[in-house]
This record gives sequence, C-alpha cells and structure tokens, in this order.
Amino acid sequence: MTSILFCKHGGFIYPITSGQTSQVGILHLIYVAEEGAVTSGKSNDGGPAAGELINYKFTTYEPRWKFGEVTPNYYILYHKNSYVDDNGLIRIRKTEGIESKSDYYCVAMSTGFITAADELCTPEPQYNRNFGFKLQIQLEDSKGSEYNMDVIIADAKSSSDAYDFHAHSNLIEFLLL
Repeated sequence: MTSILFCKHGGFIYPITSGQTSQVGILHLIYVAEEGAVTSGKSNDGGPAAGELINYKFTTYEPRWKFGEVTPNYYILYHKNSYVDDNGLIRIRKTEGIESKSDYYCVAMSTGFITAADELCTPEPQYNRNFGFKLQIQLEDSKGSEYNMDVIIADAKSSSDAYDFHAHSNLIEFLLL
C-alpha cells in the first residue's frame, strides 16, 4: 500500500486497495463439509446411488477426452490461455503468457455450485461468455481446515435437483488432458 507510480503529466498514482483480498465480482463460496454426508442418488449422468459417503479429498480427475468435440460449454478447455500444468491438470492463465500458481483450475463441480455461480459469479459481460464460471471457492472440512482455490467450472456433475451438492461422491473433479 506504500507503492507510488509517477504520471508523465506530473501526478502521483497511489493504490486504493492492496489487491490481496477477493476481487469484486468474484464469488467467494464457502461450503462446509458435513461429516457423514452421503450422495442423494439424484445423479442423471451415471453417478452413485443414494447413500454413498461424500469424498472431500481433492483427488478425483476427469479426462478431457470424455467431452468429444468442442462445444461452447467446453470452449474454455481450448482457450488460447489454457495449458496443462506439471500435474497434468488443465489450467487457465490469469495473465496472458505468464503461468502462475494462482492460475484457475478447470474443474467439474456438483450442480449446487453451478446454481450458486449462475446467480452470483462474475457477470457474462465481464469475460465469462463461453468460459464457464470463474470462482474463488473456500472449502472447510469438519475439523475447520480451509482450502482456497480459484477455479473455472467447465463441467457440471449432473443432478435432477438443480440445487444438489451431493449428487456425486466427489464435489470437485479436476480436468485432465
């Protein structure tokens, strides 16, 4: 906050905010993991039957080849700023030409997250057209440990209930090349 830029016309430019907080317009969605939470069984894309325990570990992966041909919904996977990181996960650069540990992960998420994103995320005129939803999410487990990540939702884990967080055994799936 003590930085200064000098304008060529003789003025001074000072920061208003530090930039270390959540950006305006980005959804900060907090989801608290419920101990013993189980799947709803409402998945209509081959998910588990009702009663399977929810997995809160961020270790599941969904291969990109599953999507087949390019469609507007998955345009983000083929964007000029997309790349595959050292773990084989599809990421989107926040700054063109520069890769960063804070770049967006491309993920598949439970339908309830998508519903919240549709209502609260960065509006379409601000670069979301055919990009999915850009979010910063914070997941908190039953022990109070927090996990923060910046993501772009590139696929929904389908459910017959549009507000369902528990259609699948994994809330988040990272997309693999």
